[in-house]
Amino acid sequence: MTNNAHTALAKELWEARQAGHVVDSDQHPTDVAQAYQLLEAVTAATGKNIVGYKLGATTAPALEMMQLEEPFAGPLLDGLTFSSGHTAAVFAENNPALESEFVLGLSKDIPAGGNLTESDVAAAVGWIAGGFELIGKRFAELPTGRGLCTIGDGAGNFIVVTGEPNNDPHALDLAALPVTLKVNGEVSASGLSNDSLQGSPLGMLTWFANSSVVPERGLKAGDMIYCGTCTGLTPVKSGDKVEADFGVLGTVSTTIA
Repeated sequence: MTNNAHTALAKELWEARQAGHVVDSDQHPTDVAQAYQLLEAVTAATGKNIVGYKLGATTAPALEMMQLEEPFAGPLLDGLTFSSGHTAAVFAENNPALESEFVLGLSKDIPAGGNLTESDVAAAVGWIAGGFELIGKRFAELPTGRGLCTIGDGAGNFIVVTGEPNNDPHALDLAALPVTLKVNGEVSASGLSNDSLQGSPLGMLTWFANSSVVPERGLKAGDMIYCGTCTGLTPVKSGDKVEADFGVLGTVSTTIA
């Protein structure tokens, strides 16, 4: 894909994300490098500031489904992050779904460059919370693989809804935190914070900080990092009332509109 093609497609994908439709295009990323180039163009097209990142395909089954060799990451944008209780307006044409995730908030910068230990990364973490990521699909077709198209399509992100932060994350066993998801009062899924390739949210953040996909800006104090779903992918529709119990971290809720 040429730079002009990236720019034009990025604008279409951002418009589709706002309006709730899909893009029927014969332009698709054909490798991981192109996917991230398109993601960068989409981020630029939004005109919004980056306030954190989401990690995706953080389990072996998800990697297989997405046809990727490693997890991916994408930016969270200002104006698209909300607190628990938010009413989330989604669009049926985008196949909306919800993921229950543990969220780490940074109190210090983590520079790009790698070679960081988990202890190094832990020293930059100021809080942990439960949260929901709502995702959607803006490509009408995914001919080059679900993973590549998802990365390019804003990493699949729509919005995030974050619970009350716990400001003493180092007092918790971050590999043993439970989550139970209910949709309309019925248990839909459950999981643990160790349901990831790296065994904990902190492990996934350390992977990200050392990975080739960490942005040149590095990670900044104030960023929030959504560390990957612990309850799989739950389709949602208008009228659904969703609540997750994150144990000691409390509950997170949203209503789908």
